[in-house]
Amino acid sequence: GYLDTLGWALARLGRLEEAETALRKSIALAKKESSLNLSEIYYHLGFVCRELSRHDEAKEYLTLALEDPPTQFLRDEFCRRGCMHGWP
Repeated sequence: GYLDTLGWALARLGRLEEAETALRKSIALAKKESSLNLSEIYYHLGFVCRELSRHDEAKEYLTLALEDPPTQFLRDEFCRRGCMHGWP
């Protein structure tokens, strides 16, 4: 969880490359530890990829976030951003 939090904080600060590194490590670690729900990490990485103009990759991660299944917080976030910012 701490790598996801770090990655999200870096993303919010605009330090996107560092955020991507932390988030990718977070996913790898979560998979290694068999974490059940990766939806929020996928969402964060999708956000970062979108900000880096890697739209196909962003769409891939945002789709994974919706399939994991998403938490209620994440569903609300998708709706808020999707309705307001043209997210895929």
